[in-house]
Amino acid sequence: QYMSPEAISNEVLSGAGHLVDLYALGIVAFEMLTGDVPFNSDEILEVWEKHLTAEVPDVRRLRPDIPASLASLVMSLVIKDPTERPQSIETVAWQLKQIRDNLTRMTAAATVPAATPPVRAARPAAAEVKPGLSVLIVDDSRELQRVLSFYVKKVAPDADIRVVDDGDTAIEAVRQREPDLMLLDLQMPRMNGIEVVMYLRGFGLAEATIIASVSAGAQEHDVQLLQQLGITRFLTKGSGMQPHIEALVREAKTTHNR
Repeated sequence: QYMSPEAISNEVLSGAGHLVDLYALGIVAFEMLTGDVPFNSDEILEVWEKHLTAEVPDVRRLRPDIPASLASLVMSLVIKDPTERPQSIETVAWQLKQIRDNLTRMTAAATVPAATPPVRAARPAAAEVKPGLSVLIVDDSRELQRVLSFYVKKVAPDADIRVVDDGDTAIEAVRQREPDLMLLDLQMPRMNGIEVVMYLRGFGLAEATIIASVSAGAQEHDVQLLQQLGITRFLTKGSGMQPHIEALVREAKTTHNR
């Protein structure tokens, strides 16, 4: 009752096994929301045939009270063509977090008396922030930290460069001062670069920061997820990255000086 069409027909493409799991996740979500699976029968062949040929019923017809964004996510997971589903569990997790956060904000807004102005989080006083361009380098390789710092200094010798080697420390650094430019390694222990970006987006941090992904070779599904998170700058580690780093620093300087 939870098998994807390509699994039933034994046509799972190489490297696409996780998309089978995402289809099953969509069926489970449908069941949790409606109380039943979309295709229910005592005859397993009949169930398989429906998974192959029949469209999954729109979950909102059965649960019109759920958010449209949640319904859309569930329905995207059970698309017949695996290439049209979300391409990673990280993408699904990010969308679920966004849905949850939106519901939390809506609930909080509904409980605030009309006469009470919205309370905004206090930001550090301007005097507490060092002037000049701020660059945050996040990489667990000390050698690459030195190389990236050198490239930045060539274009912005007076830049405030902070260097950290893990995601947790990077988030703390952003909370202390949001950088103009972040050079972010994707492959790090404990919290990787994608998780760092998801955290920042989820908490509304570094929204004006230029974030560039720096990796030895990002996987296609990682690139797709980062693009959905608003990251459009991807650099490959190696001798050819210097002009790209320098161009990013110039862009950040222009943005900073506005």
